[in-house]
Amino acid sequence: MKIIKLSATNSTNDFLKKMAINIDVSEFTIVQTNYQTKGKGQVNNKWYSEKGKNLLFSILVKSNELDVTNQFVLNMASSVAVFNVLKHYLSNPKIKWPNDIMASNKKIGGILVENVVSGNIIKQSIIGVGININQVAFPKSLTKVTSLKIENGTEYSLDLLLKEIAESIIKEFHKIKENSFCSLENIYSKELFRLFKPSMFKDN
Repeated sequence: MKIIKLSATNSTNDFLKKMAINIDVSEFTIVQTNYQTKGKGQVNNKWYSEKGKNLLFSILVKSNELDVTNQFVLNMASSVAVFNVLKHYLSNPKIKWPNDIMASNKKIGGILVENVVSGNIIKQSIIGVGININQVAFPKSLTKVTSLKIENGTEYSLDLLLKEIAESIIKEFHKIKENSFCSLENIYSKELFRLFKPSMFKDN
């Protein structure tokens, strides 16, 4: 596991993606930054993070000829990997479909999976992870967010959490390579946010 640390970048996913195009990047290479100028979330949403306060990184995974029809397995593996670490720090975290992490009914982390596909085969994936760790003040427009420090009142080591989560991701992706999908699906389904609970939505 090689870790590249940056003081700032537009997006760790974009940085790692360009690296992988230009050179042969070893599997499980990680790019971590203190600040992203153009952090990305799901469906072109932005990811906001105060400089030096949160965990922002991307990890390269080579999926060993995984069929594109199984691509959601990558989302599940990433979510379960992060969940399995944060459950030791939070009382009742949940996974919000497809791959956000919730605490106290608020968003504490998000995951963005970007795949490189050839034909019907996923050749490699870049897993972007953003987790609110030590930030306690957020833009007023973000009312449903939280952090580990808000939840527990404790300052945390970003380096320690990076190591724990990276090792957890590697562990879950090894299960994919061994075609052990069942246990992954069971954990993911069991921990889904608001599972079987009626919810109200409002359109524009």
